[in-house]
Amino acid sequence: MFTLLSAIAFLLCLSAPARAGSDPSITVKPIPAGAGVWLVAQSANITHFTVTVTVNVAGDNLALSRKLPVTLDSGGKRSIHVLYLKAQDASRAWRYQFVFQAHAGERRRGEPKPYVYALPYANSNYRVSQGNLGTFSHFQGSQCEYAIDWVMPVGTVVRAARGGTVVAVRSDSNRGGPDPSFANDGNYVIVKHGDGTFGEYCHLKLHGNLVALGQR
Repeated sequence: MFTLLSAIAFLLCLSAPARAGSDPSITVKPIPAGAGVWLVAQSANITHFTVTVTVNVAGDNLALSRKLPVTLDSGGKRSIHVLYLKAQDASRAWRYQFVFQAHAGERRRGEPKPYVYALPYANSNYRVSQGNLGTFSHFQGSQCEYAIDWVMPVGTVVRAARGGTVVAVRSDSNRGGPDPSFANDGNYVIVKHGDGTFGEYCHLKLHGNLVALGQR
């Protein structure tokens, strides 16, 4: 009887997790291991990302390897083991559901030094449509507080404003628009700079990326 209940509960554990405002290129999957499961975060096109996992316990028969919520940086890896779960009492059924948020980049460590950035384009003048702390989508708490938007024709070549290594690329999306429902549908290139900061180039065209993951 205990074996049957545990097996049914285990299958329920493998249902799709809830994603809360995350980059769709990053997934968290339960991987069976021994008497429990590892929640593993992974991405095919991002090497530096931060993931936060919260587990909702159904019942009280659950042992966790880390205190919740768990927030980890991938540190250059495309796959990281975030949290191990198993039954406290192996003779009883156990169930769980989990929610995660994941974003490219890493948590900041210390204050970066001032740096003069180049313009991300060449030999032209383009109008700035929204600057730092813009009221449309760069407002406080948006995580885009210090972004700058330029109005450019589709197909304009975007250049790096500062040297670094490409740590994330996405170019498969053909969805977009001003509605918040499109917030996680954009294409991008993300460059890690030498001081640990990141430059993110967004609103790129479908299949328009000219660089590859790991390129300097």
